Amino acid sequence: MNLRRALRAEWTKFWSVRSTTLALLAMVLLTLGLSTLAASLSHSDAYEGPITYDQLHFVHEPMTGDGTLTARVASQKATGAWAKAGIMVKASPTAGAPYVALMVTPAHGVRLIADATTELAGTATTAPRWLQLTRSGQTFTGAESADGSSWRTVGTVTVADLPTRAWAGLFVASPPTDVPFALQGRTGTVSRYLQLGEANFDHVTVAVASAGAAPPADAWRDSDVTPPPHQRGAPKPGPEAIINIDLLPGGSTRDGNGTFTVTGSGDLGRAGIGGVSLAGPTDLVRQSLVGAQLGIIGAVVLGVLFITSEYRTGTIGATLAASPRRGHVLAAKTAVLTGVVFVVGLLPASPWPCSPRRWSAATATGRRSSRTRRPSPIRSCCAQSSAPRRSSP
Repeated sequence: MNLRRALRAEWTKFWSVRSTTLALLAMVLLTLGLSTLAASLSHSDAYEGPITYDQLHFVHEPMTGDGTLTARVASQKATGAWAKAGIMVKASPTAGAPYVALMVTPAHGVRLIADATTELAGTATTAPRWLQLTRSGQTFTGAESADGSSWRTVGTVTVADLPTRAWAGLFVASPPTDVPFALQGRTGTVSRYLQLGEANFDHVTVAVASAGAAPPADAWRDSDVTPPPHQRGAPKPGPEAIINIDLLPGGSTRDGNGTFTVTGSGDLGRAGIGGVSLAGPTDLVRQSLVGAQLGIIGAVVLGVLFITSEYRTGTIGATLAASPRRGHVLAAKTAVLTGVVFVVGLLPASPWPCSPRRWSAATATGRRSSRTRRPSPIRSCCAQSSAPRRSSP
């Protein structure tokens, strides 16, 4: 018996033995069923468009017209690679209001962000650092200095929506981070752990071009900038909405020398700006393929049954008599088993619907448009999940 006939014989025997058929069915259910279930339960907004963060603690006073805001970040608590502390001019102390912010970070140096649409990088230095924002009309120039005398320009940005009367001051933001821990000999990671950021500011001045526009004495106010919480039953915010993450209440103190100590949490930026990444908190593709991993159990059982069933029934003698060359028999069994397991392993990535509602819209008329593709559990269900995660440090 040649190899081709051996393949045909093993293929026939594979489907004629009840135990191998049941093992194959169990493998299909584990692989396809669990993968579809995992994909259906996965949710991520990471692919629905840019997500904006505008949550922080803001210590501010009014600034009317052109002027210059200067402060030295004397120290900053390193609560994360993208913890932020700096100066800001904002249309109002509310989330979503136009702004320009110049800041220092523990691991990414000086950054200038304008309204979550523009980011310019300064030097890779950390606190202590002098920062300065100068307004001329709708144009803002950010500068940094090591000593307050020799200034280096970070960049110039334009924010057309900032009104003449805005709010200028100091801010601190500390986004959630993954924090490793060790407890009783065990190690792990706490995901999206909230920490209260802290920074000390001194040499704070707000100088306006018009003497009549100077702010009154002791005009400093504190605000936790955050969007209103999402109401149950309300429509889901769209891609341009500001996401609301957990916020630890911030605050500020000021001593007799004019030194501010500001605490706050939250984040500032959007996907691709300020350290915000499009990556979700979990690997959605890996999660959707969990059935393929568990399906290996079924594959092992299938292989054992397929190889040993002839020994159990005593038909192995007839097989070897028909094909004396045992190498052909083993090669045929291996090829048939490998092919079946390979095809079943591809099922998680096949275009099976993970949502009957989505598929019924395309097939309600009994036919499918040439432009309509059946949604894959990986490609369609993974399009809706939790908020974007921090980029790696």
